[in-house]
Amino acid sequence: MVQSVVLCLACLLPATGPSAQASAGMFPESPFSNRSAGMTAAPFLKFPAGARLEAMGGTSAAGAQGCEAVFYNPAGIVIGSKSPRSDLGLGYSNLLTGANAGSVAYALSIGRNGTVAGGLVYFAHGGQTAYDAKGDPVGQFSPSDFALSAAYAHAFAGGKVRAGGLIKAIRSSLQSESAGAAAVDLGAQALGLVSLGDGPLDLGVSVSNLGMPMRLGGVSQALPLHLRGGFLWRVNPMLNAAMDGHLPVDDDPYMSLGVELLATVGKAGSAAVRAGYNQAHMRGIDGFAGATAGAGLDLGWLRVDYAWSPYGELGHVNRANLAFRF
Repeated sequence: MVQSVVLCLACLLPATGPSAQASAGMFPESPFSNRSAGMTAAPFLKFPAGARLEAMGGTSAAGAQGCEAVFYNPAGIVIGSKSPRSDLGLGYSNLLTGANAGSVAYALSIGRNGTVAGGLVYFAHGGQTAYDAKGDPVGQFSPSDFALSAAYAHAFAGGKVRAGGLIKAIRSSLQSESAGAAAVDLGAQALGLVSLGDGPLDLGVSVSNLGMPMRLGGVSQALPLHLRGGFLWRVNPMLNAAMDGHLPVDDDPYMSLGVELLATVGKAGSAAVRAGYNQAHMRGIDGFAGATAGAGLDLGWLRVDYAWSPYGELGHVNRANLAFRF
C-alpha cells in the first residue's frame, strides 16, 4: 500500500531526467500509451469535476450537460432560450492522500441558440516535506493548481446539434516554482439523430487540454491531452445507458460505462441512482476498483449529485455537486 501511495504522489510531481527533457513538445515520448505515464504537466486537469458523470464511470462525451459540461465537453453547456436561462454549479472532491479539489461553473444563455460559460477548478494538497540534496528535511510546502476557463457553445438544427469551445488559463505551483500555460477544449454533440430500439441515441466527441507544454522547475512537459467519444442511450424515460472510449496522451486507451435509473419526484423533479465502470481506475491498483456509484436529485431549480469511486487499498474518493438554475 505504501508503494501505491508513493506512486500516486509521484504522478503529481514533474518528471526529471532525460525522458522528461524529451517531453518538450506538444506530445510526450511514446504518446497514447502507458509508457508516457507521469510525463505530462498539470495532472490535476485529469481529476473529474462533476459528480453525476463520475458516478456513471466518467461517460461524459454525450452525457455532459449543464454548467459542469465546461469541464468535460463544452458543447454540453447549451441551455437554450427557455427559462431558466442561468446555471450555477459548485463542486468538491475529497481525493486520495489528503488532497482535495473544487470547482465553480456558471452558464448563461445569450440568445436563442448560444450559451456562454465560465469555470474554475482548483487542486490543493496537504503539506509536503521538502528535502535537500543530502536527503535532509528543509521545510514544508503545499502544491497547488488551478485552471480558469471561458467557453461558448451554439446549437444548430433546432437544438439537435451542438458545438462548443473554450480557452483555459492554467497555473501550477510546486514549492518555490510556479508556471502557467494556456489550452483549448473543443466538443460536439448530436442529440437524438439516431435511434436504437425505441430510445434516442445521443452522440458526443471532445478533445481537452490542447495546448503547448508547461515549463515548471526547468522541465518542460506536455499537457494531459485527452480525446473521448461516446454515446448516451435514452432507453426509456426511466433508464439511460452510456459508453465512452478514451484516448489520453499519457496512458493506454480505455473504456468507461454508465447507467442511470430515474424516478419522478413531484411535478417536474426527478431522483436518480447511478452506477458505472471505468477501466482506467483499475490500472496498477490492488483491491476493489473500477466501479463507481452515486445518486442525484433534480428539482428543476436545484440539483444535488454525489459520486463514490473506490481505489482498492488506496481508499476511496467522494465527490459532491450543488447546482442552481435561475
